[in-house]
Amino acid sequence: MDTATLAGQPSRASTLLIEHWADGMARWRPFGDPRPAAADSVLTLGGNGRYHSGVYLAAPLDGTRGVNVRARIAAPISSRQWQYIAIEFSANVNFEALRKWSHERAYLWGIPGIAGDWESCALYYPPPTESSTARDSIGLVSLRHSTEIPAPASLQSGQWADVVLQLFPDGRCGVAIDSRVIAVTRPANERLSSVLLSIFGNSVGTRIQVGELQVSQGVAAEFDTVVGTRRDQIRPMPSSRTGRAPITDSPAGTLPPPRGPPPPRR
Repeated sequence: MDTATLAGQPSRASTLLIEHWADGMARWRPFGDPRPAAADSVLTLGGNGRYHSGVYLAAPLDGTRGVNVRARIAAPISSRQWQYIAIEFSANVNFEALRKWSHERAYLWGIPGIAGDWESCALYYPPPTESSTARDSIGLVSLRHSTEIPAPASLQSGQWADVVLQLFPDGRCGVAIDSRVIAVTRPANERLSSVLLSIFGNSVGTRIQVGELQVSQGVAAEFDTVVGTRRDQIRPMPSSRTGRAPITDSPAGTLPPPRGPPPPRR
């Protein structure tokens, strides 16, 4: 699909893009040091600990009717530092400044002139707290609220998990993992017309990977029951902490890499 047509697609949960990484990163702009790599239907993030590494979708998205991204990710976290993945919808981005950027050493939100009032709906795993139990939690950042929520065991295992990040038409931000809603933030009462989708992180001493990815206009099926909800809403799932030993920053890591390519979705 031509990414230039992404912003004008029909509303209600229509697919805009399915990415298998088979043709590299043709629809995306890679950035960071080292750069991410696409091979064997998997995107592998770089990131040397000082700057992050990732990709952003070349065409901006229309957030006024809601937009979501569904991705298979594998993040074996073995160190409290320099290992994470983030999936983010960003609004109020200066796309002209973004195009002029060297796409090398910087954080997206730190590029000169890129953002006035940067607004985000983002998932971070693990959160940027660098604690010894960081991989037990997910960081959820929205326009008006940020929180940490327990991570399901499938994500903590470092094996492949199905993650959905949803930006709602009213500015709420939601996360579902393996078909289960984990959290939805309170309404922000803002409609975001031009949205940047980016995926980035650091992978020092591990392999942070993204498999099949789908971008859709509207609201994902997992969130059907909360579409009309107007009350303040944070819906954390019951705790799923595994009781695993804290991260010890072992050079060899404490989790195995994901096994094989990402399995197909059911």
